[in-house]
Amino acid sequence: MKAIVRIGLWKAIAFLTAAVMVLFSCSSCEPEEPPVVYEPSINISVENVRGTSVTLVAQVSAGGRNLEVQFEYFADGSWHKIEAGRISGQDVQTIKKELTGLVPEKDYQLRGALIFRLDGAWDYVATANTLSFKTLKHTNIRVKKTTSDYNFIEVEIELIPHLANTKIELEYQLNNKKEVQMAPGTYSGDQPLTLNFKMDKLAKNTIYPVQIKVINDSPFVLDTIFQTAAVEDYDGNKYCLVTIGSQVFLKENLKATHFLNGDPLPNVESNEEWYNLKTPAYCYYNNDPELGERYGALYNFYAASDPRGFIAGFHTPTIEEYMELSNYLGQDAGGKMKTTTPDWEQPNKGATNSSGFSALPAGARSYSGDSYDQPEFLGLGISANFWTGKIEPALPQYAYTPHCFYNQDGFAYSGLNPHWMGISVRLIQD
Repeated sequence: MKAIVRIGLWKAIAFLTAAVMVLFSCSSCEPEEPPVVYEPSINISVENVRGTSVTLVAQVSAGGRNLEVQFEYFADGSWHKIEAGRISGQDVQTIKKELTGLVPEKDYQLRGALIFRLDGAWDYVATANTLSFKTLKHTNIRVKKTTSDYNFIEVEIELIPHLANTKIELEYQLNNKKEVQMAPGTYSGDQPLTLNFKMDKLAKNTIYPVQIKVINDSPFVLDTIFQTAAVEDYDGNKYCLVTIGSQVFLKENLKATHFLNGDPLPNVESNEEWYNLKTPAYCYYNNDPELGERYGALYNFYAASDPRGFIAGFHTPTIEEYMELSNYLGQDAGGKMKTTTPDWEQPNKGATNSSGFSALPAGARSYSGDSYDQPEFLGLGISANFWTGKIEPALPQYAYTPHCFYNQDGFAYSGLNPHWMGISVRLIQD
């Protein structure tokens, strides 16, 4: 009886063991979990918003594919695409792209996308959120005035900071060494300020590339050039030179009040006297010497053509010499000759001053023939006019006065004016 019970117990244990083994073995027969499939994704934001630039940021995942990252920003009525490179793999990556050339204090929209491109065709795979940002105010800075001597240059800069804690640096190379001048203190506010720098121990008749650095929350660099003087007139006014083709011109309008031999020119303010003169004279626009300091004096033809001259080795150009200049520079010669400074009215069409001639809109002195009561000064900010130095045989009371205008990019050399006109003189090397 005991043997029968013992056999039954072992059978029960064997059955339970087999059942447990079957149970565990069946659990391994369940279907596996499907692998995780990551979808491509992109999310965008912006960093370092400045006056004219911003850093675009994208958090992206390619979802195991090979895709292109693209930003788009909305400006001037349309969306503009910026390609930012390729990504692949599953991991989230950060892509950054610098966007420059923006307009200060302007609202922009930004969006992004992941693109699959094959054989020139492409499809959007994933698109990002759309966001808006606004550029900061941009610090305004311009070179207001430079005074060039043989071994130093004084620079006057006009600054409107707009942003707080604005610092200004002037940097140039001297004897293969970097020279840095920092304006004292920091600046803020929306009112114009004047800063002065002096570049000293320079070489005569030498061009110095200069960087004016604005340091604030919207930093940028203004690249320009300054040049030391090469020649001077009897009065001690010093002038830089510019070579254009085979010709060498003064880079500024003449300011002389004496001929080279020391003979004085009268400064004639009276309208009646000016109009009736048949001898050399000069004046300033609106009879204002401060305008003369900026734009040079205005001379009648008798002064411009006088054989006594103003600077040794230089003369008033002939119309043929101005034609050579214009032909060398091409159809847009006026634009290549005009400065890009605020002296000119807008639009200052085509102005680049790429020739270095640095024409300023000094205007002229005329006469209406109706009255001597009001000076006929006209054209300041509008036109740059220059005497030629020879009488026109067919019209002996007239001479050519080539000129350029604010709203034209050409240089016109066919205009004739009477000898009593008050016009700028720009000398050329013999």
